[in-house]
Amino acid sequence: MVRPLRDPGRQRRIGTAFLIYVTVALYLFLPYLLPNMRLNRIPVALWPIVAAMGIYILSRRWIGAFFGSLFAGLVYGFGPFVLHFTTYHPLAGLVPALLPWLFCPAIFYRVYHRKTVMTRIIPIVLATLPFAFVLAFYWACRVMHVFPTPLEERLSLQSLTGFLVPYTCEPVGVYHVPVATLIVGAIMHAIVHRFSTLAVVLAGLILAFSKPILQATPLVWTAIPMIYCCILVGIGSQGLAWSGRADRKWIFLCVIVALMLAATTALLGMRHNPQELYRQATLFYLLAMVMSGLILLVSRSAARWHGLRWLLLASAMGVDILFSARYILDKLLIT
Repeated sequence: MVRPLRDPGRQRRIGTAFLIYVTVALYLFLPYLLPNMRLNRIPVALWPIVAAMGIYILSRRWIGAFFGSLFAGLVYGFGPFVLHFTTYHPLAGLVPALLPWLFCPAIFYRVYHRKTVMTRIIPIVLATLPFAFVLAFYWACRVMHVFPTPLEERLSLQSLTGFLVPYTCEPVGVYHVPVATLIVGAIMHAIVHRFSTLAVVLAGLILAFSKPILQATPLVWTAIPMIYCCILVGIGSQGLAWSGRADRKWIFLCVIVALMLAATTALLGMRHNPQELYRQATLFYLLAMVMSGLILLVSRSAARWHGLRWLLLASAMGVDILFSARYILDKLLIT
């Protein structure tokens, strides 16, 4: 769903999203900025806001609900991946913050033009813009003898454990409650056969596991699949909030996924240390299960009660994101 750029309602929603992201950034980063007035960390606090707004704008191509796009932006801008770049040079977060914006020309070009051969070719060309920007940015940094991130840092199979237990501070993941909506969103996206974006996502994933190309740190390419995952979180959230009686299977799926994740982390906590990490993850997955169960009960009534559903989603995701992001920042920035 795409609304005209001059739509006053759309502009108000963008302003509201921006204020929410700024408020979250202040809550998370002020404790690390105020002591000794660490001005060099101000860019570190700004990049998550830029990243979250980029995802919010980009996700409007597929998400019609304000809160769906808002959650997508929160999970990306204040998620483990973008926060991971706070440990590096102040410029390190620039690339993951701007990549969502750089995908907007390719995504929205076809929306405002008639379908012709050129309108199919031009978006493909525009889709290379983020890749070119990453290579150009790291080339310019090398020329100026600035090294924002370690050259050899790349994605590994162990990094993927961040999707299950974000407290491990691995540079991937979407926190606990959003994982359930991510899986629902992925299934819903697959049903409507929107696979054209998967080629770009797959390219980013391959580059993230590969060796450096033109001095570009492989880890930074992880931003591309993470952008896709966060948008799926928004799609899944919208699906839960807007579902009717015939769509209760999606809510039930969310309940089952959350229960399985809670059981998995509980079992892992019995065998691995520190047990506190797995115990906290288990509690948040149980929170996701309770949230989904309540939405399932609401869906059984004749009334849709969309406001109540969004309230349940916002409460569970808000607690998860704020608590988990603060925990990760404490681990990354307090040394």
